[in-house]
Amino acid sequence: MSCDSHKVTTKHYREKTEFLLQDMPDYVADFIREIKNTTSERTQYEYTLDIRHLLFYLAVGKPLTDILLSDIDNISEDKFEDYVSYLAHYEENGKDVYNGDASIKRKLVAVRSFMDYLYQEGKIQNTEIRKIPIPKVPESDVIYLNEEETEKLKNIIIHGTGLSRKQRDYHKLQSIRDLSIVFLILTSGIRVSECAELDITDINLEDACVRIVRKDGDEMSIDFSEDIIPYLEEYLEYRKTIPGAEHEPALFLSSQKRRMSMRAIENMITKYARMVIPNKNVTPHKLRATYAAKLYEETGDIELVTENMGYKNTKTTKERYKNLSDTSNTKTSEELTD
Repeated sequence: MSCDSHKVTTKHYREKTEFLLQDMPDYVADFIREIKNTTSERTQYEYTLDIRHLLFYLAVGKPLTDILLSDIDNISEDKFEDYVSYLAHYEENGKDVYNGDASIKRKLVAVRSFMDYLYQEGKIQNTEIRKIPIPKVPESDVIYLNEEETEKLKNIIIHGTGLSRKQRDYHKLQSIRDLSIVFLILTSGIRVSECAELDITDINLEDACVRIVRKDGDEMSIDFSEDIIPYLEEYLEYRKTIPGAEHEPALFLSSQKRRMSMRAIENMITKYARMVIPNKNVTPHKLRATYAAKLYEETGDIELVTENMGYKNTKTTKERYKNLSDTSNTKTSEELTD
């Protein structure tokens, strides 16, 4: 991803955050400004959303700007525990919303950080809420694709086996793009957001690497398998035939000739995977996990995996991938595309 693309994405989240803050009390904006230098624009947006959920819960129909600091200071332990239960299932815009343990934990981390800020600034005195433990989410085993599953995924994308006639017509036009996306993630470990934000100038076929900007703004070059170069070359040739594509900097284009969104990439991967790997909930994150597992098993280098995956430290990497190096029949990332 070019720095210009990163700036566009950053601006997008900043504008969304500013829009939400318009209808929220000033002390929420004060908190977001406080964390501005230590968090990404996306994190600030997500924190704003999570705090907004809390205020909606407290508002009971009145404007969010009417929620005073005293209302937050007077939240009882029982009230907060009710709020935790509410997060599991609530209605929003006429639709039922369900959150699992991991989502609830993330929302509570944001609220806890907000409450800590208010307390440290002397805006509230309530310490009981800050003592309520955040539910622990059990660590799950890393789910990744084996060689057979990877081959099935490649074949469904190339041949369209199992697709309906309508799907096959569309598939003929987009299969090489989809193949390039899937195997770029699978052999480089980049995030779906990083993939969506790639510009055409970020791909270096000669050196088999891609330039990305991490969430913290750091720019780095990530290697991918040389075996996928033919896929990318074919896609780039096809891209030249798309009317107006020369005016769009994005590498991967949607059928509307615009940059593919994160959601579009996620849906595309899920669509193919459900047809050939129905027993696994395959997402872009699972493709990243496959890359990380293969790289760790090949090198045993936690530091390398941590750096390439964009993790902050090696602790999480060790916990997630510590048991995978014992697998004896694992191939390297280069062999994923054989």
